[in-house]
Amino acid sequence: MADLTPFFSPTSVAVLGFDGASDIDALDMIRSLKQSHFPGAIYPISSTEQSLEGLESTSSLSDLPEQAGLIVIAAPLDEVPELLLDVGTTRHTHTLVVSSGIGEQKGDGPSIQKRIWEIADEHRITIAGTNSAGIAHIGQDGGFSATLFRDPPKGPGRHGGFAILSQSVTVTEQLLEAANRMGVPVSTVISTGNCLAIDIDDYLTHLAEDDEICGVMVYFEALADTHRFQEACRRCASAKPVLAVVGGRSPAGQIAVENRSGNRSLDTTEVDALAEQAGLMRVSSLRTMLLAAKGLACHPTGIGPDVLILGNTGSAGVLASDMAMEQGLGMPALPPALTWSLSADLPDAATADNPIDLLMNATESRFGSALHKALELGADDFDAILTIHVAPFREDPTPVVEMIAACGSSAKIPILHCMLGRLDRQSEWFQLIEKTGIPVFDDPEEMVECAGLLSRYDEIRGKLRASS
Repeated sequence: MADLTPFFSPTSVAVLGFDGASDIDALDMIRSLKQSHFPGAIYPISSTEQSLEGLESTSSLSDLPEQAGLIVIAAPLDEVPELLLDVGTTRHTHTLVVSSGIGEQKGDGPSIQKRIWEIADEHRITIAGTNSAGIAHIGQDGGFSATLFRDPPKGPGRHGGFAILSQSVTVTEQLLEAANRMGVPVSTVISTGNCLAIDIDDYLTHLAEDDEICGVMVYFEALADTHRFQEACRRCASAKPVLAVVGGRSPAGQIAVENRSGNRSLDTTEVDALAEQAGLMRVSSLRTMLLAAKGLACHPTGIGPDVLILGNTGSAGVLASDMAMEQGLGMPALPPALTWSLSADLPDAATADNPIDLLMNATESRFGSALHKALELGADDFDAILTIHVAPFREDPTPVVEMIAACGSSAKIPILHCMLGRLDRQSEWFQLIEKTGIPVFDDPEEMVECAGLLSRYDEIRGKLRASS
């Protein structure tokens, strides 16, 4: 397999596509590179413009002061072959092609793609795309983003960042926007396009070897080589979670995939068999995949099935308990020592059971005391503690927020937290807690669903380790 490093960490980037019928995409590439604070040189290539987006342009690739680490072609379909010829004659080896309409079943797309392939093969050019919306990689040491998306990924978190690997431009953008909104750390985005030379399994092989990537979110509709994908996915899944939504698994979805791209998608039975063999954690929706990624970004090895629910409201605890049963989680009784210790301090109306109800008027002192006791005395009985804090009206929840965050830095049991009520500083409070490794939610059922997904991954990880 060709070295894919220049697509993620190029030394410099030259952008082609300014002299044709439309330069909109090429301009977006320059903006994306600048927005990501790319540390290398950016070379707009234009024979008609002296400067573009504040950068001095170069008339041709042959006039560059150095061999560019990566070429980005952002131009209409019919202009790509000629631009690629220039890439080949100047002996550049890696090219990202951002062009729409290539490889579809109507018009000139197939014949133009064939010509692109012939040029790439003749000049030994490794192509990412075509029909791609670009690639971004934001690491600890700098950023690179050459995409058509509005915002770049925000970069790695406490345990690294997730990669988004998708055959669909629309799905890629939806996942990136939602991940940024939900606080899911994403460091890498790959819009694969038509996979002319680099297929989805090649990307998985590259991502498996990147220690800054803590997991992968995959969306695909069809696979060129199921066996190769299975092997690459299993290698990657042995090192980090690989989550997947598979499009076209229903009869109606299969027809839609074939009408759109001419490819055959896998049905549900085939997808389930593939997931089992590949160590893939298949989920049914993008929302579920994002929930799993949010939890795994904080708890990358997953959690066991037995949970303790602790909060200051009865109703949210009831909803959380119902969801725990639906997710296949266990809610063991409190060990006697924890029951005795809690009962000695809690008001008579509180509940020293699972779920623990501290009552709505619980202060930071009561909340903190109960949580510390649960962490100390419940370590052998629970795999995770799910905390719920409803901020009382007219009371500042900051002391409880700070207490939860302090626990996150030293807790020996994974914690997931839900915060409800009037949250005037929600973003600030959530970030304060999540920086310590605790995922935070504003819905108790989503929190428990995330815990169920973490437990499911723990099972998958156990099977992979047993069979390795």
